[in-house]
Amino acid sequence: MMDQDICEKLSKAVIEGDHREARRLAEESLKMNIPPRKTIVEGLMRGMKEVDSLFERGVYFVSDLLISARAMNEANKVLLPQIESEKADYIGKFVIGVARGNVQDLGKNVVASMLRAAGFEVYDLGKDVPSEEFIKKAKEINADIIGISVYTTPVRDKVVPSILKLIKQAGLQGRLKTMLGGASATAEYAERIGIDAYAEDATEAVEKAKILVKELRNLQG
Repeated sequence: MMDQDICEKLSKAVIEGDHREARRLAEESLKMNIPPRKTIVEGLMRGMKEVDSLFERGVYFVSDLLISARAMNEANKVLLPQIESEKADYIGKFVIGVARGNVQDLGKNVVASMLRAAGFEVYDLGKDVPSEEFIKKAKEINADIIGISVYTTPVRDKVVPSILKLIKQAGLQGRLKTMLGGASATAEYAERIGIDAYAEDATEAVEKAKILVKELRNLQG
């Protein structure tokens, strides 16, 4: 119950943009030996998902989004170093970025950190990334997975198909896997458009990324 209470309070702090409270609760969660992954997924990311929803519905504005992002970032400063210290054996190469037209990248940052902790070699392209950059980096480092983060529906519908088209044109289809996440991403959309996997949160992203790499290795013999 204490774990859930902390997570709910953290979620509320993010929604309300209270960065001091968010950091305090993050520090308290570590003192209580609550797993940082759980605190991030069930507290911070749940809160930010609600913020994204409020923004999409026009209830929150850019200023509100930035205030909430600051709160999440303050908590992440406490929690992410704990996760990144949990290094695992090498699994594969993962290119990740927020699609062109979107500049909210806190969720992507959490996913990148958890992928690194799980054993992935992560190439983080940042936010507002042109479609061509995903392909360029994937070819350069011989990536196993391209992870695309989208936060608004117009960007999702315009940019994701363009990235898939570029993957095909570059001759990379079948040589790497694709993953989609972010506030405007859904499992139904990912399946319909031809994305290999959809992840609702960072924990699911890690688990599905491991499965995708295993599938890729089997295909490659």
